Amino acid sequence: ALPAGGGPSPALLALDAGNAFVLQSSVGHPGHLIGGAAAALGAPRPALLQVYAPDPLAAGAPPEKLAELTELAYRSRAVPLFRFDPARTDAPLSLDENPDPDADWAERDLEYKEPDGDRELRVPLTVADWALGQTRFRKHFEIVARGHLNDRMRPLADFVNLDPDAREGITPFVYVTDEQRRLFVARVSAPMADAVEACLRTWTALRQRAAGLALPGAAAAPALPERAERPSAAAETVAADAQQRLTDNLLELCGLTEDPQFFQRSLRRFLEDRAAAPDEAAPPDETAP
Repeated sequence: ALPAGGGPSPALLALDAGNAFVLQSSVGHPGHLIGGAAAALGAPRPALLQVYAPDPLAAGAPPEKLAELTELAYRSRAVPLFRFDPARTDAPLSLDENPDPDADWAERDLEYKEPDGDRELRVPLTVADWALGQTRFRKHFEIVARGHLNDRMRPLADFVNLDPDAREGITPFVYVTDEQRRLFVARVSAPMADAVEACLRTWTALRQRAAGLALPGAAAAPALPERAERPSAAAETVAADAQQRLTDNLLELCGLTEDPQFFQRSLRRFLEDRAAAPDEAAPPDETAP
């Protein structure tokens, strides 16, 4: 959903399939990650774990900022934490480890300096706040002094809740501080605003599903009625094709294209089989590094 992204994640595709244990987590939340991995190993069914662990070079973030980045990923809804266990028929999808799971966005206190002392500003924490710390998204922000704020600008969290017609001529922004903790305004590009809105739709759909509502939900936020629309047949076909390509590619990489029982194994059984015969499924042309 982000400007550098490319369609539904494997975890969301597996969640839609509904027959596997699925964990989406971040190394920024060790408790959620370790607990989910342990549960996946004990699940008597296939399991998929998608973990956000950024490469500093690819993200364009200094190594000393990675810990903050991995925490911002889930706190901002860029990578929502969830665990899906079909065996729990009463509540298979859990979002409990996310901050403020009943709200569109979590909030944070942004500390900044003024000539007369330190101040705090309570602001929504959006996907754009996570993206701001990465040079790969730098072109989507224009950082200016607060004096540039005017009545044709809206906080990003408010902007994505406006009707499309009401957005005409409005520039979304988020607050940001520099290394001296001075407060600035970051104007947000249209592609980034669209990506933030798409992430919000994903988060809304996850909340609806966790609440036991059918997806796509019949009751969405009134400011964004398009969230409740059912995907077109063409969109569903594209999603199904993407899921099949992912399955085929994974099977080919593992040398298991002729094994129809591959996705019937539990994660524990798969690891046990690999440990017993580590070279059994290696591709014929695979060589040691």
